[in-house]
Order: sequence, then structure tokens, then C-alpha cells
Amino acid sequence: MSTDVIVRHEDRRTLAMRITPEGVVLLLPQGVDANSEAVQAFIAAGLARLPEPEPPAGPMGRGALEALVDRWAKRLGVSVRRIRVQQMRRKWASFSSKGTLTLAQDLLLLSQDLVEYVICHELLHQRFPDHGKGFRAMLSAWLPDWEARERRLMAQVMGKRKPHSV
Repeated sequence: MSTDVIVRHEDRRTLAMRITPEGVVLLLPQGVDANSEAVQAFIAAGLARLPEPEPPAGPMGRGALEALVDRWAKRLGVSVRRIRVQQMRRKWASFSSKGTLTLAQDLLLLSQDLVEYVICHELLHQRFPDHGKGFRAMLSAWLPDWEARERRLMAQVMGKRKPHSV
């Protein structure tokens, strides 16, 4: 399947692909041609690794979401002062230094284990600000299947997109 890809050039050294609520985002180093053979192969390989989208889950209520956040905050030993749910285009969630956890409204339509992945991921950023080895090790300790969940989350977004050329 091919799809629209949003291309963003950034001050970076490597190619990266993110699947966000707005769709596939390709992050390229400055000066790299998005239409080059190597970049197109990178995109194709990334999309090929995604599983099939799952059928939509029943909507999660606000109370269930807050209980899930509370449970994970206690497990991880972090403090969440406020939970916001809103439309987000570029991220699934964010966690401010003041303790506000903002979650994408689209998450409420996903299965609980995918929502847990996003919550755990964001709350761990209170201890690990980047996605380095320590962050990944802690994520693996709490959610050994986090990579599979991340791929499934990406597939959900891809399932909402109409096929289109890259």
C-alpha cells in the first residue's frame, strides 16, 4: 500500500519516519532529496513492517482513561497533575514539566493496550527526556511488547488513510 507522506527537513543526521495522528511524517536531514531512490526504499520498508489495522474498539470513557493514567503514574512513580484530551495532529500525547498529560482524542477509539503504551511512553519521559537507551530499557521493562504495540498503533493511523502515491 502506498500513501501520502508529509516530508519535513530538519537539522538531523539520519532519516526517520513517524506515524502520527495526521499520517506518515518523514524526517530528513537538510539537503536530502525526498524523491531519491534510497529515501523511497526507506519509506517502503517502513510501511511494509506495519501490521494490518485492527477493527475499531469501543470508545473509552473519560473515567476509564483517568483510571488508566492513575494506575500507570503510580506504577512508574510519577506525578500527573492534570489530564487533557484534545485533538492533536502531530503527536499522540505530550507531558509537560508541570505535570499536564495531554492525550490525542483519537486514542479514545483504540484498544486499551495501545492507549496504555502511549500513556506509559509519555509518563516515562518525566524520568527520561529523550528516547535513549535508558528510556528504551525502562519501556521494555514495563511493556516487553512495546515495539509490537507501537507498530499496531502506526497501523491504526494507516488504516484511516486512503491509499495514494508516495
